[in-house]
Amino acid sequence: MDIKSIDALTANIQLKEAQQRPQASLEEMARQFEAVFVAQLLKVMRESIGSSGLFEDAPGKDVHMSMMDQHLAQELVKQGGFGLAEQMRQYLERAEENQAAGGAADS
Repeated sequence: MDIKSIDALTANIQLKEAQQRPQASLEEMARQFEAVFVAQLLKVMRESIGSSGLFEDAPGKDVHMSMMDQHLAQELVKQGGFGLAEQMRQYLERAEENQAAGGAADS
């Protein structure tokens, strides 16, 4: 078994699990989206302020700051975030219901 077939098998298993629990997967996807959005927001906010020069030439500074932004974003989302995940979940549920209703009408 090579890496590609292991990845394909893993993706297939994850897809089947997500199909078995669509509500939980919608919630998780919405939380992940919000975490990515918040991490990007933090990055842009950090770039908009001037640097103090204290750690300007520190090796790995960019990697460290990126990791810190991602972790902070995940923690913010765990605590309720900005409400974006909940809005996304509701929107996706409505879209899914509309699609199912449209599909049922076509049958």
